[in-house]
Amino acid sequence: MIRVLFGTPGWPSGLLEVGSWAVAQGLAQVVIRQIHPAKVLQLSAVETVQLCAGRVPDWLQERLEEAPLPTSDQAQLMPVAGGWIIQRPNQQIDFYILCRPEGAELFDATRLAWPDCRQAIGEYERATHQVGKFVYNWNLPLTGQSLSAELWDALGAVGGAFLDRLIRFRPHVIGFRLEGADEEQVASFIRACRLFSKAEIVLGGPTATSHPIEVLQDLGADYVFAGEAEETFAQFLRLARTSNVKESVVEIPGLAYEYGGRCFHNTLPADGYGRTAADPDAHPSASLSVSLRADLNQQIAGPSDPADRMAEASPAASGAIGPQNAYRHAAQAVELTPVGQLPPAFAESGEKFQSADPDFPTGWSQSWQRRHWVRPIASSAVLEANRLDWSLLEGFDRPMESLFFIGSRGCPGGCTFCAKLHGSQVRWKSAARLLEEIERADELVQAGRLPVQRWPLFAYTKQPEWQKLRVAWAAVYDEDFFLLRDRAIQFFRLWESSPLKYRYRLSFQTNPRSLLNRRGQVDQELFEWIDRLKPMIQLGGESFHPEQLHRWQKRHTVAQLQQVADALEATRQDYTVFILLSDFQSTPEEVVDAVWLLVQAALRRPGMRIASSPFTIPLYDSQTRRDLEYRGLLAPGRVRSYRDYLRPQPGWMNPWAAQLADRADAQLHFALQPSHRDAALLRAMEVLVETIRSWAKGERIYKYPRSTETLMAKGTPEAFFAPTDTPQPPSSPSHPALANRPCFLSEERLSQSLDWASSPFGPMLPKDRCRLLLHQAEWALEQVRELVFQLPLREPPPGNPAPAVS
Repeated sequence: MIRVLFGTPGWPSGLLEVGSWAVAQGLAQVVIRQIHPAKVLQLSAVETVQLCAGRVPDWLQERLEEAPLPTSDQAQLMPVAGGWIIQRPNQQIDFYILCRPEGAELFDATRLAWPDCRQAIGEYERATHQVGKFVYNWNLPLTGQSLSAELWDALGAVGGAFLDRLIRFRPHVIGFRLEGADEEQVASFIRACRLFSKAEIVLGGPTATSHPIEVLQDLGADYVFAGEAEETFAQFLRLARTSNVKESVVEIPGLAYEYGGRCFHNTLPADGYGRTAADPDAHPSASLSVSLRADLNQQIAGPSDPADRMAEASPAASGAIGPQNAYRHAAQAVELTPVGQLPPAFAESGEKFQSADPDFPTGWSQSWQRRHWVRPIASSAVLEANRLDWSLLEGFDRPMESLFFIGSRGCPGGCTFCAKLHGSQVRWKSAARLLEEIERADELVQAGRLPVQRWPLFAYTKQPEWQKLRVAWAAVYDEDFFLLRDRAIQFFRLWESSPLKYRYRLSFQTNPRSLLNRRGQVDQELFEWIDRLKPMIQLGGESFHPEQLHRWQKRHTVAQLQQVADALEATRQDYTVFILLSDFQSTPEEVVDAVWLLVQAALRRPGMRIASSPFTIPLYDSQTRRDLEYRGLLAPGRVRSYRDYLRPQPGWMNPWAAQLADRADAQLHFALQPSHRDAALLRAMEVLVETIRSWAKGERIYKYPRSTETLMAKGTPEAFFAPTDTPQPPSSPSHPALANRPCFLSEERLSQSLDWASSPFGPMLPKDRCRLLLHQAEWALEQVRELVFQLPLREPPPGNPAPAVS
């Protein structure tokens, strides 16, 4: 039996699905182990020379508390060979500090797991006849001079528990997920595994999907899986049982690998963005306008009125919704290629191919199969049949911020900044299957194998009997959960009769338009369920500025966003609106307008939380990125590798608009917290006025304040939650929208990422334009202040919600 070891520092998004399918097919023995890196802090050379024996200095205590890495107030700093230790009065060692020429690295003693790991390493050294290669002297205590530099790096990267499991399990395949700015971390995982294993190393995830060849070359993996890998990884395991695997991997769609000194990606001939003739965007007959996309989404959602549902017999009523319905509606709505016929690009080629997918009619099946050789996707049949095997999880002993569940994949929307990593075809699980997954995960939670943090998450709802309940988040990830309205209502019926509703608060992401019926009215039945169960609704609102919504090709209008927000206010609970402040076309004037319209809308709705991001970063192969490259708007040398698209401060933007957006977002970051929300909204407008006034005085050098330090989120809940007095709504670790989430950096790391402190903006704004801009911002600020004083005071929530952990 092939042994597969998957590692993840956070939630096992994607890994659990792929591993469960491989086990269900009888192809492998799979272990999914949580990684606890032992290296937890990096000290600069200046900080290192300040270390001295005695009480732990205040600045280091502050660094440990921010991490957070608790230690005793009476802990002492003591010198050892090659570094220092932080030791409690009872002789317990909390941290090892290993001194390096460029500074020092701080290791968590508990994550080293040294007693068990030492035994495993010793057995490995003897078995491979390398005694003394990693541990120089087994009789010495653990110090900087007793272990090799390679072993310290490995322990720092993956921790002793993962290293121990790697050595004892002896896997044939090791896999990791790559998302956002995780390249350096994943590279360190790979280096650690190479020391103690000759297994094939595979990668998957959003970044691997968008840049398979670049990731393969950059990180040194053996194989990279683009797209959804349930079926392609299973195919890989089947081929691994045969000889001449390298010659056979050409059969696996979307796979990247090296052969004969060259890197290959199994796909059809494509342009620079991975699009082929099989892609519906590749020929004009299949392009969707904004209005047609909206109509398509309404048809996919199905009839919302009870009378309409009775009139149209739909499998949605039983939960067995199939993607063939979506395609039938698509063909009717936008006059695409009829079922049973090949798209024009295929008909002209005369090529014949066969599909084994039972979910699609013949013609669509052929088109679908060819199109997803670039990024394979799993069908609805696979999603429904793949029962997640939670017993595969090991070492998940750190309390999770949230449980995450995938309800569907794919989105027919046309948002310009979205990479559409799951494609435009919606594939979903039934309501019963989704509830079953949450129940199985809860069994692990109740058994203590999957710890979760609990808070009074219903504190800001008008549900007295629930307000003091301490519950955990259960976030259901769909690009648009309410796109499939009948399934959503069926799930709510099941949830109401389940005891889980007293242990979890649900969270869903959706487009505002999906909460309206075909006639553009609020779906009363749906909102009655939302009012009854109080789930956290997270609207992909993006902006209250109509021009921005039109430019970003959102499916909803400002009027519809306002309409849905008013309806959510009536459900007597808090909810979240995702907001983007600018893109590469934004002007300073538009940013001021966008912030003003947002603040005005939020102040009139006390239940609205704001999850803001300053920029629409052009990730992967989004339309935004294509526009930038095709129009030649990228500065020379701006993009040298795929990693450069993940930079926090887009150099292609109007620098004055970028500064306003970033400084406003630094304040709006706190608008996600209900207790600080109103003050953050007012302060955001004040900061805009202060910034523009500084320009009028001739100040042109931009320095980031600490509150505005931003970087791509890591794709894990820990990177999103900031220290606050209330827990934040969860977001999926695999959702592309996470790319713009803020997290905090040190000044030193920030200066390595950005060079704004030493670079002028270029020409100053003309005085007349600056004066008009200031007048515009001052007028908006005055309107906000009047609105704030007219509003009634917010009622304080009952109880004292516990702080979230960053």
